[in-house]
Amino acid sequence: MVDIMFKEIDGSMDNILNAELSPVQMDNVGVCLMLAGSADITLDGNYYHIESKSLVMYFPNSFLHILGYSPDMRAVLLGGDVGDVMQVLDKVTDTDNVLLIRSNPTIAVTDAELESLMLYIRFYMENSKRMSSDDVRKNRRLFHVCRIQNNSLYNCFALEVIKIFAGRTLQNKDIPDRKDEIFGKFITMLCANYREQHEVAYYAESQYLSCRYFSSIVKMTSGKTPMQWITMMLLAEAKNLLLHSSLLIKEISDRLNFPNQSYFGKWFKKQTGVSPLDFKSAI
Repeated sequence: MVDIMFKEIDGSMDNILNAELSPVQMDNVGVCLMLAGSADITLDGNYYHIESKSLVMYFPNSFLHILGYSPDMRAVLLGGDVGDVMQVLDKVTDTDNVLLIRSNPTIAVTDAELESLMLYIRFYMENSKRMSSDDVRKNRRLFHVCRIQNNSLYNCFALEVIKIFAGRTLQNKDIPDRKDEIFGKFITMLCANYREQHEVAYYAESQYLSCRYFSSIVKMTSGKTPMQWITMMLLAEAKNLLLHSSLLIKEISDRLNFPNQSYFGKWFKKQTGVSPLDFKSAI
């Protein structure tokens, strides 16, 4: 059964995802439906201006950075467990199409498409409200049925989103070539290994490529060098751990596999202009 995350967000600071200070690494598959206003974000280092009546789709290990948003911004965010949602995606698309969506994660929707998506969301919200009532919570069988309904609604919502993307993005883009395949494998390996493996050679050799050729392909495809991608991943996690965990700086250094705390401190200051301690103390 899909473990669903549902969140309504608006222009109030308390309601926004904790992604203003640094990129946040997403751990699920999710869709953001912009209902009003606008927002400026980066997703995996790429800039997007999101207007009302737009969809944004992200995948596991994507890095989201909210740069700004209008006071009247309203949106709905739905996410699901990686394995369960990917099973839904696998039924209607393939690896190439997932890569295409990841490369083109935002799309405008028509009024009819918006109404269709909102229908599922309204049913989901009404059913969730019902599940929180005392009568339903005390009835285990009824609660289980309501939960199954919500999972079905989420799957239908996810399929509707894929249908919208398939109707435009997937038809208008060329199938990824060898360069896209190399970059896609790099991102997959990087997300799984960036804490332990900081050297470009590791990722190049995993695809039996020279460092020079591998680096040129990644730069050509994404606009960033492999080392910039590695640094972005490490820096985002370092910032988040400094801000939102009780780990000591030495423990963060060890977790990210730096030789020692001193080396980590110099590296962090080179990237941000401040020491880890000053960064942590300034917030």
